[in-house]
Amino acid sequence: MTDLYLLRHGPATPKEEPYSPKDAKRPLTPKGKIRTDESVRGMLALGVAPEVAIVSPYTRTQETAAIAVKGLSVPTQEINKDLIGVDPVPILAQLQKRKEKRILLVGHDSHLQELTAFLTGEAVFKIARAGMVHLRVEKMGPKGGTLVKYYTPKMLKAAGKA
Repeated sequence: MTDLYLLRHGPATPKEEPYSPKDAKRPLTPKGKIRTDESVRGMLALGVAPEVAIVSPYTRTQETAAIAVKGLSVPTQEINKDLIGVDPVPILAQLQKRKEKRILLVGHDSHLQELTAFLTGEAVFKIARAGMVHLRVEKMGPKGGTLVKYYTPKMLKAAGKA
């Protein structure tokens, strides 16, 4: 059994801003860094202890992962382009071969939504920026997992203050 922790990147510079960089290069805002840090403190208080962080190559996910890896003392971080887009099958094929039983995926709403729906068979729901989904997975395939809990950033912030 594997515990998957799906962390959506924190709030980033809006792509609509006149001088915003290309989508892949958009960084977290100062508020995004604070919100991510608050979420990570909550994750730590909840006992989230990943053995590895697998991260999208986009700037905002890299910055989110840096905060999470430091705050959760994750020993290993890997960049994976299969965390871009919406098809969950490529990343699941890779996860199936892994030995770690506690994995943090840092990515984007659309991909994390589809991954959650694929593994649980439940309807897709929006994941807030700096929010986390905890899945318990028996097999890396359709309906192979269950939703343990979805944590909004507000819930994680409260857990970190408790």
